[in-house]
Amino acid sequence: MEKMKLEVKKRTSYEGRRWNPGDIMEVSVDETEEYPLKGMVNTGIVERIERENPQDATDEGNPPLDVNELEDIEGIGPSYAEKIVEEYGTEEEILEVEPEDIADSLHGITPELAERVKEEIR
Repeated sequence: MEKMKLEVKKRTSYEGRRWNPGDIMEVSVDETEEYPLKGMVNTGIVERIERENPQDATDEGNPPLDVNELEDIEGIGPSYAEKIVEEYGTEEEILEVEPEDIADSLHGITPELAERVKEEIR
């Protein structure tokens, strides 16, 4: 089970409850429940809130990298996704780095895979 903390952006219903903009959802999900939540995130109904390191929170112009979104990229598994987040932290930081430099800093990631990650983030 993974804990997710989400801010509601558009009125919605989830788990038998009505949620309004500004509400904070704190939910525990397993793989079967994750699909509807991903859809809600992708369509902008809710926005994931960084939860592990609140002191590292970034402003809206520099969103944090999301481990789950990185895992959806072909060739990136959970361990690589975590390493990318640890090394770069935000979308802006990884987009500023050349794919070759990403490959040099993260053993096992090729420049081609690093470029794919950057393309998915853009």
